[in-house]
Amino acid sequence: MPSPTSGAPIRMAGFAALAAAAILLEIAPLGLSADASPAPDLVAAVIFFWALRRPEATPTLLVFLVAIARDLLAGGPVGAGALALVLGAEALRARNGATIAVHLELALFALFILLTSLGAWLMVWITAGGAPALSALLARAALTFACYPLIYLLLRRILRIRSLESAERRSAGGFW
Repeated sequence: MPSPTSGAPIRMAGFAALAAAAILLEIAPLGLSADASPAPDLVAAVIFFWALRRPEATPTLLVFLVAIARDLLAGGPVGAGALALVLGAEALRARNGATIAVHLELALFALFILLTSLGAWLMVWITAGGAPALSALLARAALTFACYPLIYLLLRRILRIRSLESAERRSAGGFW
């Protein structure tokens, strides 16, 4: 009988590929003016989705590398967003892949995106002596929350990424 982590390297590669695609979408030049509304935090949404469903595929080091790559490529303060996402992912990993109802997942995502955004903002404020306007942060968090149902549908319904139930965990195998 395969162990629950026998497919973990493949799942980690899947997570890394989706996170890389999210980073590329976030940093893609869209020809928008500087005063345009902020882009949603797609990387945070992918990390949340995977850490909630497949905690074994989102080890701390991999989440950190994905988040630090996004910080470096996006040109933001390096490390603040990464640390906030690592802490948020660790809190989700503690759930050990247990399934929850969709409405509770949305509420949990709202809390996740708000706390990770505020955590990153606070770290920048403390270390740099100033931070972007809180209204911009809240606008991005709201936009990210509004986009999450689409991300949920894409990842869960189209790519069929699902949680492993306890019985499935004992006989895990396959990609997702």
